[in-house]
Amino acid sequence: MQLVASLARLIAPMSILDLGCGLGYSTLWLASIVEPGSRVVGIDDDPDHISEATAIAVEFGYADRVEYRSGRVADVLETIEGPVDMIHDDAWFAARPAHLDAMVGLIRPGGLLTMVNWFLLVDAITGSPRNDWASFAGDDWAETTTEYANELASRSDLDVTWLENPPIAFAIRR
Repeated sequence: MQLVASLARLIAPMSILDLGCGLGYSTLWLASIVEPGSRVVGIDDDPDHISEATAIAVEFGYADRVEYRSGRVADVLETIEGPVDMIHDDAWFAARPAHLDAMVGLIRPGGLLTMVNWFLLVDAITGSPRNDWASFAGDDWAETTTEYANELASRSDLDVTWLENPPIAFAIRR
């Protein structure tokens, strides 16, 4: 997250969405780089995570710039008024997420999209999985991950770059 936060600083975001925020670790990293008056919205489908993340944000002094919403990411994105400056997507795993088009549609031109979980792509390309991904993502995890990467690379509205170590992707909205 330190790398993501450093890149986010370059665009000086005022509005950030953190998809699949869990207990808010990434949300707080993002909140630490925005100016007062900015808004970072963490979204997670587990209401217990949202409750705990909210308490943590208060404890660390970020309640003035952090908001959490509980629900399925695709559903919550329908309630967000865009555009936003940045989206950090940690809500997908091994396949094209249902929220892809809504997510990209919310990012302003020149805005930043960061996506983690690309260790699956690295493992698919090298043929050396670090884990039994089939137990998490199905027997076709390598194919679905590669298909999603190819779809992102072919989109005319994004310029996407992948890093192998750490395994993360960055995209700028055209």
